[in-house]
Amino acid sequence: MSIKVVINDLPRNLRESVISRIQKAFSDVKGDWVASVRSDPRNHAWDVEVKGPRKSHWERRFSGLDRDPEVVAEAIREATGARAADLSDALSELAIQGIAFLSKTDEEGEHSYVVDRVQLKESEIVYLHNQHALTRRGIQRYLLNRIAA
Repeated sequence: MSIKVVINDLPRNLRESVISRIQKAFSDVKGDWVASVRSDPRNHAWDVEVKGPRKSHWERRFSGLDRDPEVVAEAIREATGARAADLSDALSELAIQGIAFLSKTDEEGEHSYVVDRVQLKESEIVYLHNQHALTRRGIQRYLLNRIAA
């Protein structure tokens, strides 16, 4: 297992803490991973992107009080740890609710899903499931926030 952490424009006093917590979040994960943290001072946010084996991809914007090394590390742990089981549970939840969805694979091999006519990445499906927001209303709220960001 190897993890490379790239940090862009993060305040110096936070860099080491963010790096060490992200590396610790990957202690039980197999494969080679790259985590990138970019600061967006104008919007008081950090953009975190994680790429790994088999075209694994996860990204999230952290703003306000969420710009904390432990919050970022926990989100990464959740996204990479039991991702396959979470995705399976999330898709089962959609089927139980009667929400139609289709699976798509793009030319780069990344999986996405069209849920009720909306295209969502695998990571977004898992995120919504973990937030207990994988409902029509939850997806609508998520999309409004995604567009605003």
